[in-house]
Amino acid sequence: MMERRLRIRFPLALDIHYRIMGKRGVKGRGKSINISSSGALVALDHTISSGTGIQMNIAWPTSHDGVPLELVVQGLVLREEQERLAVQFVFKNLVVVLEWPRGEGFCEQNAGLTGTGSGAV
Repeated sequence: MMERRLRIRFPLALDIHYRIMGKRGVKGRGKSINISSSGALVALDHTISSGTGIQMNIAWPTSHDGVPLELVVQGLVLREEQERLAVQFVFKNLVVVLEWPRGEGFCEQNAGLTGTGSGAV
């Protein structure tokens, strides 16, 4: 089978806090399995159907001047495969974490460093 992906995927197991867009109170935690500039394969603690909007705060493996970072993404669930979800990024923003624990306030409570609608992080 020929590889169809246009972006390189990196095997990173990063902590995720997420919420389902358009559904109040539906949120949880998970881990990334692999990640690229355009999407991620993730394992979450809820089953989410294809076509669902999701916001994820992904704990970034590096810091900015000693301050933790998160990759905040809004995306679309493309498919579910063996308790894993493929998520396409629609918007992404690398932000400094201004509160602890990470991800509890989502992006509206963080200060952005960079942001893109569809380009590489």
